[in-house]
Amino acid sequence: MTQRSARLESAMALIAEDRRLLDTTIKTYEKYNLADVFKEMLPTAEELKLVKLPSPELALVIAGIARLGKLLDKVSSALKYLDLIEERDRLRLRYNALLEESRTASQEAKGTAAKLDELTELAGVSQSKMLWVEEAKKVYQSFYNFLDQINSQDDSSAKISQHVEHLKTYIKSFYDTKRVV
Repeated sequence: MTQRSARLESAMALIAEDRRLLDTTIKTYEKYNLADVFKEMLPTAEELKLVKLPSPELALVIAGIARLGKLLDKVSSALKYLDLIEERDRLRLRYNALLEESRTASQEAKGTAAKLDELTELAGVSQSKMLWVEEAKKVYQSFYNFLDQINSQDDSSAKISQHVEHLKTYIKSFYDTKRVV
């Protein structure tokens, strides 16, 4: 899952970089009306040097055209302005598809994490249940041990009578207590 996300993010970063370069190339190309000057064909680096463009923008357009040539596997002299626009749009569509796939993978990861948390909580409940069963066994064992002790004593009726008398005295003390208000 993590490898898939990393692969998607890497592919998205490359596509986003290419798309930004082509977007900037198109904006610069339109800013200086180069489509009118070169009549639909994209200029070569030598032809661009003849046009008066600021140095950074010239380098940007040259880099954008070179990247387009690599993306389309064409020689830069065979590239058209329409190729530049279409490739930018294809990159945008690929990026959006990868973004959707990344979101789906992220949702799947969140769902898996939630299920793991739920299983962890259920394991805790199961462990608590086992502890409760162990404690209940101790109570039953204590009760049966008590019964065994009572049954094993010879004069059990005398002791029971004595306990009953103590209990009666204790209960009677509740009746004899008077409240002073």
